[in-house]
Amino acid sequence: MIIYKDAISGDEFFSDVFPVELVDDFVYKVTSDMVDDENADDPEVEPKVNNVVQAHQLNKTELTKRNFQTIFKGLLKKWKPLLSEDEDARAWQGKVGNFLKDVLGNFSDFDFYMGSSMDPDGVIALARWEGAAVAPIFYFIKVGIEAEKV
Repeated sequence: MIIYKDAISGDEFFSDVFPVELVDDFVYKVTSDMVDDENADDPEVEPKVNNVVQAHQLNKTELTKRNFQTIFKGLLKKWKPLLSEDEDARAWQGKVGNFLKDVLGNFSDFDFYMGSSMDPDGVIALARWEGAAVAPIFYFIKVGIEAEKV
C-alpha cells in the first residue's frame, strides 16, 4: 500500500486504496465515496461519512476566497524548493495558475480540509463537488505530497 503524506507536516492525506489519478503530472485526483460511519454511537441510525476524510482523519475548515489565496500563496513558496531538478519551474507555475483560476472561478463548489495535526503550514486538501455527485473529488498538489510505500 502507498500512503500519501503532506511533505511539510507529515500528515496522511490519502492512500492507494482509493482511486487515485495523477493529472498532468501536477495534481492528484482522488475519488471518494460516502460510507457508513464506523464510529457512530447509535446503531439504529446509519450516518454517512466521507471515506477519505474518515480514513485519514481530515478536518474540514472554512475558508474565504481571500483566506484561500493567502494560504495557497504561502504554500507555493514552501513547495517551490521541493520541485525536482527535472521539473520546469515555469511550466509548473503555469499549471498552478490554471489550477488556481479554476478553483477561484468555482469556489463555491469546493470544501477545504486540513490534516489530522491541523498544522497551519501544511497542505490544504481541496474537495470539489461536481454535478450531482454524492461525494466530492479530492485534489492534492503533487509537489506538496510525499508517497510512502508501507
